Amino acid sequence: MKKVGILTLTNTLNYGGTLQAVALNKTIKKMGMNPVNVICTKPPKAWRSARTYLRERVRLYGCQGIYAKIRICGGIVKTLISNIHYFDVKLKMKKFDMFINDNIITTPYCEDEEKLKKEYSNYDAYIVGSDQVWNTMFFGGDFFAPFFLNFTCSGSPCYSYAASVGGKKEDQYIQEIISRTKHFEKITVREKSLEIQMKHLGSTNVMTVLDPTLLLGKKEWEKFEKKPEKIFPEKYILVYYLEKDSVKDELIKKLSEELNLPVINLMPIYQKTNYPCFVDKTAGPAEFLYYVHHANYIITNSFHMVVFSLIYHKKFIALEREAQESRVIDLLNTVHLNERYIKSIRESGKIMEDYEDVLPLLEAEKKRSLEFLKSIEEK
Repeated sequence: MKKVGILTLTNTLNYGGTLQAVALNKTIKKMGMNPVNVICTKPPKAWRSARTYLRERVRLYGCQGIYAKIRICGGIVKTLISNIHYFDVKLKMKKFDMFINDNIITTPYCEDEEKLKKEYSNYDAYIVGSDQVWNTMFFGGDFFAPFFLNFTCSGSPCYSYAASVGGKKEDQYIQEIISRTKHFEKITVREKSLEIQMKHLGSTNVMTVLDPTLLLGKKEWEKFEKKPEKIFPEKYILVYYLEKDSVKDELIKKLSEELNLPVINLMPIYQKTNYPCFVDKTAGPAEFLYYVHHANYIITNSFHMVVFSLIYHKKFIALEREAQESRVIDLLNTVHLNERYIKSIRESGKIMEDYEDVLPLLEAEKKRSLEFLKSIEEK
């Protein structure tokens, strides 16, 4: 049985990041391979240091100009406020850890390159991805070396699966990725726009595949669900924001009133809203899936929430997210649901719940993606 090392953003309190790791692992296992997630990113901490935040943000954005200073100060305040919810974060972390431990095999945390070479360089093949493994924003503005598989033996083939940079990037940024992946057998990315840009810059072995969460069907995801302990309404609008834009609160309030449905909110626990809602501060990945499955309507700016809205055939709208929009737009273009991406309240009334034309498009992309993964097993 071929042993495959997978490197991705497993150590995270992000629903999409955790669920994509489980999905890729399960899919590879179904193909007869033995997947092991090599953990090389630091585990999250329940207590957030304002000093660490300040150091990382200044390094990433600089501290020139009043706007940058205001943004950094606002971030420090958010970081301090989030520490009020320490025990909620601890409980949420426990649920994430349990979900990972129950569903995939992982190595102990190891970021040191020499140790990676010594202990994890003897696998039959390596895959980096999915998720934003090539987004420097998560690593202090620098590329994270292990995610370019530079520690592997020369005889072990290297691949990326649905790798993402998070949003539109300059050509110089993409050229650096091309340079760092010259030893890869095949590069697959998650966004069509990234494939086009890489090919324009000279890459010849790149193709677009589906995010791994879309490789598992609705019935398969239902097996992972867990009903939350909290008592909430049976019918509801589910809201999940990353980097929340308070301007959109008006839209959520309007839809809640029009549909006569309450709102359940899964946003980061330190964010306030201008509309009445129920908030689950401690939901883990299993509860997240339950909430999506039973929602009557979904509002989000998260790529993976859009993905699971598609999987569960939900009415949903995707809202703008600064510097991240290309991921959602590319996916919606693939399934011809461009109208789900809206920029104003005026556009929110045209959402339909018809997936008849969507499913064949997803199946075609799923077949291509599975064929790529199968080629790793056959090599």
